[in-house]
Amino acid sequence: MDLRAIIGRLRPRRIPYPRTLAVLAALWLLYLLAGYFLAPRWIAQAIPDIVAKQLQRKASVGAVRVNPLLFRVLVRDFALTENDGAPIVAFRRLMVDFELSSLLRWAWTFSSIRLDGLDLRAEVRPDGTLNLAALGPKPGPGDGQQAKGGAKLPRLLLQHAALRDGSVTFTDRTGSTPTSATLQPIDLDLRDISTLPDPRGPYTVSAILRDGG
Repeated sequence: MDLRAIIGRLRPRRIPYPRTLAVLAALWLLYLLAGYFLAPRWIAQAIPDIVAKQLQRKASVGAVRVNPLLFRVLVRDFALTENDGAPIVAFRRLMVDFELSSLLRWAWTFSSIRLDGLDLRAEVRPDGTLNLAALGPKPGPGDGQQAKGGAKLPRLLLQHAALRDGSVTFTDRTGSTPTSATLQPIDLDLRDISTLPDPRGPYTVSAILRDGG
């Protein structure tokens, strides 16, 4: 056998398309860096700005964590208040587990959404208005026609949603003496929630109150 042929076989084979692999590796690295470091900072800064512009209220976030490999977002110590500091809603922890299968199903798909320590304050003001109603979207020019025709729900699949250690306080300030009542703790589980067309429409809802009801 020719000596040059033997030497050629002993030489390490070149990796095909090295430039393409290097570009893909660089893009993957940028994706991880953006997910772990840039996305949490952007979300923590964007939430107060969006609330201020859309709701004219104040919002704060303690910490945000993003796992780009598991498509998971964790938000801690969120608080929404009136401009005078009166509390509206807060929670200790929100975990959203997004599924990549959303791309295949063409629908927002979540394997799990869990909310811990919800503190909701519903208040009827002296003029009879509800503070939570002011948080809704402002009607636009074409909203009347959309309401007549029926708004189309987004395509959504939610496998499991859980509320743990929740609290709802209702206050009525329309009378001469304000009255208040609090319901806690609230534990709620929702499973297999879907807005996709399905003639069977299966769903499961369960709630556990303080006395086990």
